[in-house]
Amino acid sequence: MADTPTVPYTGTTSGQRRVVAIGEILLCSSVPTQIALSVLLGLIGLTPEGDDGRLSLPFVLILSLGDTLILVALMAALTRAHGDSLRAIWLGDRPVARETLVGAMLIAAEVNDPIGYVLAFIAVAFATMNVVGGYVVTDRMLQMFRKKPAAPKPAEADAEA
Repeated sequence: MADTPTVPYTGTTSGQRRVVAIGEILLCSSVPTQIALSVLLGLIGLTPEGDDGRLSLPFVLILSLGDTLILVALMAALTRAHGDSLRAIWLGDRPVARETLVGAMLIAAEVNDPIGYVLAFIAVAFATMNVVGGYVVTDRMLQMFRKKPAAPKPAEADAEA
């Protein structure tokens, strides 16, 4: 049972844990965070519609990126609060670096405009740095567990003299 995560809800009933789980699902559903971000953006002067009546690109970008960052932070916090490992749950045992590199190269194969080529190049460069960095870090960690070569014993030097 060493793989069993710690339960932060000791002393609670099954019904109480389900209510908490439903609250976490609703919180991470993106609706409350988007409403809060929309209100915040409205307070600083960004409106969902531009002067021409169409959607405002800065509003949509800030809302989308901000919501993504908040949701990832919320999910990471809730995962850790439950005593679970982020890597084990979100990534598992898959070779993420290789998947990233292959995905970036597939994107590069599908683009057909200069901006797409630049973004694809940046994606492949970052994926490559991720793969190489992973190997460097792994090699350093493995060196910690390797036996160091034994130094010559001083007794051998005395025997020769």
